[in-house]
Formats: sequence, structure tokens, C-alpha cells
Amino acid sequence: MSLMRWNPWDELGRLREEVNRLMESAPVPGWLRGNWQPAVDVIEGEKEIVIKAELPGFDPKDVEVRVFPDSVTLKSEVVREAETERAGYYHRERHYGGFFRQIRLPVPVQAESARATFRHGLLELRIPKADDAAGQGHRVAIQQE
Repeated sequence: MSLMRWNPWDELGRLREEVNRLMESAPVPGWLRGNWQPAVDVIEGEKEIVIKAELPGFDPKDVEVRVFPDSVTLKSEVVREAETERAGYYHRERHYGGFFRQIRLPVPVQAESARATFRHGLLELRIPKADDAAGQGHRVAIQQE
């Protein structure tokens, strides 16, 4: 049996390769990749379609909702700046983000009768069903509760 010289840098190289391998296979949150979309539930009731979208941290003023006879679009672009300044300390952060999501509806709806509410980061949109619908879409004002 022959003696082998131990080199600690070889161990660090193997560790780095293992960490890189793990990071490549790990799921990366959408907001880190820049393509985040809100989680959405679409519920078809007897007389209406209910859409619930999770928008934590968003202000209802920053969210645009458009209802079409066969689909709904949710859109937002947010730019936030925070600045702290005191003796010997200065900190400034900028955050830019947004999303666009189009949701196909299972049945035609009355776009002009849609109602939207926003409470605790949850957008809820209620749209009455229609037998025959046509149009260019209707922008919906969001009411904050």
C-alpha cells in the first residue's frame, strides 16, 4: 500500500462541484427568475365565475384587471424605493417587479358586470355568466376592504 499526499484544496473543489450540482437541480422561486405569476383559482358556479388570485404585497392600485367575454387578464408593474439616511449611514433599495396573467374562462361571461374586491392580499373577481357575449373587454375597478 502506498501513501498518498492529502491536499485540502482537492476536497474544497469536490465540495464546490457538489454544491453547484445541487443548486442546478433545486427549484428556483419565480421571483428570482423574473417570471413570477400569482396563484389563481377559477371556480365555476351556477350563475357566475369566481376567480381568486393571491397577490401578497401588492397594492390594489397597482393591479389592472380586464374582463373579456372569454378571458380575464391580470397585470401589474411595481416600482418601489426605500431610502434610509442618518449620521454615518445611508441605505437605498429599489424593487421592480410585475406580472401578466391571462386566464381563459370555461363559459362566456358578462364582462361589464364583473366585480372585484381585494382583501389581505387576495383578489376576488366575480363575473356573471352570459349566454351570448361580445366586446373588447371591460376594465374593472378594485374595491379595497
